[in-house]
Amino acid sequence: MGSLQSYHQLELVNYIATELHKGFSPLFSPLTPDNYREIVIKSLITKFSYMENLLVKRKFINGEHFTIADAYLFTIYRWATVVNIDLSQYQHLTQYVEEKINQRKSVQEALTTEGLI
Repeated sequence: MGSLQSYHQLELVNYIATELHKGFSPLFSPLTPDNYREIVIKSLITKFSYMENLLVKRKFINGEHFTIADAYLFTIYRWATVVNIDLSQYQHLTQYVEEKINQRKSVQEALTTEGLI
């Protein structure tokens, strides 16, 4: 059996996958009507609030250490910027992404390798 922390990590990865990741699908389709896009964006903004609330109390999304959940959330957060979702109201989430994840050497190397910066 895994530790309680590992179960919480699975819980977070599942939330990111089902509530955030999956929610972006309509925004990547040119066939999605504008009025539905607005609904999707509002829903995603609300769902990011859960991540914000966790980061008020934690260094990383699952506690004191970087995990796969952080890498996944970082990717999904970047999608929000690609489709012009403004998450600036979430100070802790934005600070976490910019200062704790984006500044990691491995993240910078990966983004460079992928041609994203």
